Amino acid sequence: MKRSIATAHRRWPAWLLLLAASAFSTPAFAQAGTCNGNPTARINPATQTVPERTHGQPTLVTLNGSGSTPSANLGFSWVQTAGTPVTLNNPNTATPTFSAPDVGPGGETLTFRLTVNCGTRTDTATTHINITDVVLNLPPTAVAVAVPDSVDEGEVVILDGSGSSDPDGDPLTYAWTQILGTPVVIQNANSAIAGFTAPDVGMAGETLQFRLTVSDGTLTGIDDVEVNVVWVNAPPVAIAVCPDSVAEGQQATLDGSLSYDLDDGIASYAWNQLNGPPLVVNISDDPAQFVFVAPQLGYQQLGLLPFELTVTDFQGAFTTDECEVQILDITPPAIAVPADITAEATSAAGASVGFSVTAQDAVDDAEPYEIGASGCAPPSGSVFPLGETTVACGAEDSAGNQASASFKVTVVDTTPPAIDVPDPITAEATSASGAEVSFAVSATDLVSGNVPVDCLPPSGSTFPLGTTTVECSASDAAGNGADASFDVTVVDTTPPVIDPMDDILGVEATGPAGAVVHYTAPATSDIVDGAGVATCLPASGSTFALGSTVVTCTASDAAGNAASPVSFNVQVVDTTPPVIDPMADILGVEATGPDGAVVHYTAPATSDIVDGAGVATCLPASGSTFALGSTVVTCTASDAAGNAASPVSFNVQVVDTTPPVIDPVADIAVVSESGSQAVVEYATPNAIDLVDGPVPVSCSPSSGSSFGMGDTTVTCQAEDSRGNQASRSFTVTVSYHFAGFFKPVENGKTNAVKAGSAIPLKFSLGGNQGLDIFAPGHPRSTVMACTGSTGEEVAETVTAGNSSLNYDATLDQYVYVWKSERSWRGCRLLTVKLKDGSVHTAMFEFR
Repeated sequence: MKRSIATAHRRWPAWLLLLAASAFSTPAFAQAGTCNGNPTARINPATQTVPERTHGQPTLVTLNGSGSTPSANLGFSWVQTAGTPVTLNNPNTATPTFSAPDVGPGGETLTFRLTVNCGTRTDTATTHINITDVVLNLPPTAVAVAVPDSVDEGEVVILDGSGSSDPDGDPLTYAWTQILGTPVVIQNANSAIAGFTAPDVGMAGETLQFRLTVSDGTLTGIDDVEVNVVWVNAPPVAIAVCPDSVAEGQQATLDGSLSYDLDDGIASYAWNQLNGPPLVVNISDDPAQFVFVAPQLGYQQLGLLPFELTVTDFQGAFTTDECEVQILDITPPAIAVPADITAEATSAAGASVGFSVTAQDAVDDAEPYEIGASGCAPPSGSVFPLGETTVACGAEDSAGNQASASFKVTVVDTTPPAIDVPDPITAEATSASGAEVSFAVSATDLVSGNVPVDCLPPSGSTFPLGTTTVECSASDAAGNGADASFDVTVVDTTPPVIDPMDDILGVEATGPAGAVVHYTAPATSDIVDGAGVATCLPASGSTFALGSTVVTCTASDAAGNAASPVSFNVQVVDTTPPVIDPMADILGVEATGPDGAVVHYTAPATSDIVDGAGVATCLPASGSTFALGSTVVTCTASDAAGNAASPVSFNVQVVDTTPPVIDPVADIAVVSESGSQAVVEYATPNAIDLVDGPVPVSCSPSSGSSFGMGDTTVTCQAEDSRGNQASRSFTVTVSYHFAGFFKPVENGKTNAVKAGSAIPLKFSLGGNQGLDIFAPGHPRSTVMACTGSTGEEVAETVTAGNSSLNYDATLDQYVYVWKSERSWRGCRLLTVKLKDGSVHTAMFEFR
C-alpha cells in the first residue's frame, strides 16, 4: 500500500515561509521596450485544483498571467508566498511552470503572487493552486533462487528471495513453503534468505520444489524454484575398542573388529597413533587389531595415548573412530641423601644441624627437588643431642609410588668457654696516687653454662696514673680452657674555670664598618695551675660591625685541658637617618588618554653615614599614569637600620591641549532631480579625543539640507571639554544629468544651418530644473574654423524674435531657441555652460 508522502515530506516552518516571502518583496522584472499606461495584473484561472502526480510523474502546473494589460512591453514577476516550496521555471514570463510536490492525504494549497509593471507603475494579483493526494498500489514481484540448485544428500541449500521487489517501494514480507518431494525443515522460512539440508534419497535421486510468496501487506507475488538431490554412497562405520589402562611394561590390544559396512563390506583397516611421546609399535598380524607393549613414561608424559581407526569400503568411502589408552606410572622417585654428618654442640641440648635431601621422579620432575621438613625425621634444622642420631627420609610421586633412604648425624663438644671482659677503662685521677677502679668479669660455656673467672689485679684495687693490664682465665667441665685481658688507664682531664663577662650595649656606629670597642679580658682559675687571664676574640680595640657581635673567651691548663668558653655580646647601633636630595616640579606633561599620561622621572638620591649613597622611593612611582591636573609625588627613604629620612615632595602637572580628531569624509557627488538643487543626506563623521573619547560633531550645511548646483563645502567641527577645537571639511557636488543635445542638432558634428534662422537646441537635465540653469554669460557663440565634414542641414527651425528657453514637462526636455544673425557666414561654436559648471558645445556652419 502506498504510504502518504506527507509523512516523509519536509514542511517549511512559518518563520522560514515569512523569510522566503520577504525575499520576494522586491520582484525582478523582465521588460522589453517602453511600456505606457496603468498596468492591471490578471491570472486565468484564478484558482486551480490538480493531482500531485499524472501518469506516475509529478504534475506540471502552468500559471497564466497573459491576460494582464497593457499587452505590450509589460514586465512580469512571479513569487511563491505560501505552501511547500517549489521551483518556478521562467518566473519573469507571463506563463511560468512548476512540478507539483508530493502532499499528504489532505492535500495542500500553494499560493503565488504575480506583479506586473509598466514603467514605474505596478499591480499585483494572487492565485491559489490546490494539490490533491494520489494513492496507487502495484503488486510486488517475487524472485526465488536456490543456491546450489543441484546437491548431494546432506548438503545445505540456500533459498534466496532478496531479488524480489515492490514497484511502490513498500516493505515486503516473505514466506517459503515446500510443494514437492521428500519433506525437509526450512530454516528462517519467513525471511528473504532461508535454507535447508538435502535429505537422503534413492539411487535415482529426487527433485524438490519450493515456493516463495512475497506480500506488501495488501497484494502478493509468488515464484517457484526446484532443487535436484543426488544419491551418495554411505561410508562404512568404524568402531575402535581400547582398554582403559595398562601399566608400564605390560601388553595392550586395540580392537576394530566390530566395525561394519551396510553396502559392500570393509576393504581395509588402518590404525594410527594420534600423538605422543611415548610412541608405540604395533606387533599384531591381525589387520583389525593394534597390539603394543606399554613403554616407560618420561618427564611430563601423562601417558594418555589417543589412537585413530580408519575403515574403508570397496567404493573408497571411509570413516574413522578414536579411542584412548592410559599408561599407568608404577616407577617410584629416586632419593639422594648426604654422607654422615659430624657437628659441634652449640648448647647443652646439642646442635641445630641443617642438611639437603633431594628426590626426582621420571614423570613428575625435570630436576631434583628438596624434600623439605616433612620428608625426613628428624627434619633439617632440628636440634640433635650430643652423640649419634639416624635420619630417615622418604618421597612419593603423583602416582603414589614411594621411596626411602637414611644417614647419621653425630654432635661433639670441643669449644672452650668465652670470657667476657670490659672494654679498656679510663678513670679520672682523684689524688697524686691515682684512682680506685672496680670492674665486672664473667665466663660462659656453650655446654657447661656459667663458669668462674680469676683476674689480677682484682676489681677494687688502686691503679696508678698511666695504663695497667688486667689478666683473667676460666675452664669448662670438659677441660677446655680460655684466657682474656683488658687495660685500666688513670688520667687527669679537669679543665680550668673562666670568670663571667657582662654584655657591652649601645655603642653608636661611627661609619659603615661600625665602631672600635675596648674591654678587659676575664680572669681564670685551675686546681693545678692556679689564676690566669682568658684569651678573647674579637680582641679588645677591634672594629665591631653594626649589630650584635659575640666575643668568645677561652683558656687551657698545663695538661692541655680547655676551660668551657665564656662569651658576651658587643652591640653597635645606627640611629642616624639618611638625607634625601630635593626635587624640582615636573610641569606641562601632555595627556595621552582619559586617564592622563605616563610620566617617567629619576628618583632623588640619598646619603647615609653608614649605608652611603642610595635612591629614594617615590609614590606615585616613575612610569605611573598621572591624572589630569597636579599630583603630589612624595619620596621617602630608610637606611638598613630602619632610620627614616624626612620625606621630600614635588608636583607633576598633566595638561590637555590636544584637540579631538574628526574622521575624514569622502566628497559626495549627486545628480539634481528637479529645481536645480538636491537634498543630500550624509553620515555625520565621528570625532575622538584622547582624553574625552567620542565627542559630538556638528556640520554645516547639515545633512538633509538642500544643496545648490556645483560645489558646496561642508565644514564639520568638534570641541573637547577643555575647549580644544578641531575641524574637517568635504565637498558636495550637485550636477545635472545631461546626455547631449537631441535632434535636430547632432553631437560631435558640424550642423549646417541657414543664417538668420532660430535653431532649437533640445536637451534633458533629468527632470524640471527650472529655467535658471545657465551660468552667467551663457549660452554664447564664437567664430571657429570649419574643419571636417558637415552633416545634413538642420531643417527644423522656429520663428522667434530673440533667443529663449522653455521646458516641456511631457517630454522632460528643455528647448533653447538660439536666434542667429543673417550676417553670419562660416562656422561658429555654441558654448552652453550650466550652473553645475559643466560645459557643452555644438558646432554650426551658417550658409
